Amino acid sequence: MAVEVSNKDISYELYSYEACGEVMEFLAKNKDFDKLKELIKLQGHTAGTMSLFGKVMLYFSSYGLEFVDNIVGDRLGLLANLKDEYNKVKRKQKTAMKMLQK
Repeated sequence: MAVEVSNKDISYELYSYEACGEVMEFLAKNKDFDKLKELIKLQGHTAGTMSLFGKVMLYFSSYGLEFVDNIVGDRLGLLANLKDEYNKVKRKQKTAMKMLQK
């Protein structure tokens, strides 16, 4: 049985990946989250694109947790899927840090 995917979902996904690339390039050069907020505002994300955007940043950027803390911040509770992924990554990071300390 084939799964139907709407054009809207495909658009959200493609846009999120493109935006992530731009943000990762920015963070590699400049870790100023205030300026990054301006860039993201210009990108014009919806809840759908921001949720997917946050997940991609969590898994593919070394700044993923900081990105979610600084950019998504208070809105994290509104993005349930992203919140679950954020908590998973945070737990993995804590576990890794404990293992390194032993």
